[in-house]
Amino acid sequence: MNFLIDRKITISMLFIALTLLGYVSYKQLPVELMPNAELPNMYIRVSSSQDMDPSYVESSVIIPLEGAINAIGGVDNMQSTVDGRNSTIRIDFKKNINFKTTSLKLQEKINEVATTLPDGFNVSVQKIDLAPGYIRVWLFPANEILWRRFLLSSCSFLSGKCRVL
Repeated sequence: MNFLIDRKITISMLFIALTLLGYVSYKQLPVELMPNAELPNMYIRVSSSQDMDPSYVESSVIIPLEGAINAIGGVDNMQSTVDGRNSTIRIDFKKNINFKTTSLKLQEKINEVATTLPDGFNVSVQKIDLAPGYIRVWLFPANEILWRRFLLSSCSFLSGKCRVL
């Protein structure tokens, strides 16, 4: 303790050097208003043009899809909701997986299972991608790839209206 008291100039210089190092480091940190974030979850949407019994939809459509999803691995949590016309499966993936590869594997598995489903069901895989300036919703129907960009500036989340580009 006497060392600190006796060497006031040395301790002052050390304090100033650490303060300057902290200030320079702070100025070099990259700061973005809208950082690029990739959420590790996907949605599988099953729709039907007719009203169907939810237990029939669950047994003939949702359970085979959930089996295909479990086969790819890396799934942290899976939640299904079944309705007469629309059903949704939300898949949360583990944080340490390669999400691009896993999403491609999921798309391949869903395409395989979609051919074995009963007639009248449309299956699409949705991936929500947050990028600077807009929210991108990737829709992967069974046979074609579509995408839509929703500008944040043109969306009113209270009224639910967005302009599609």
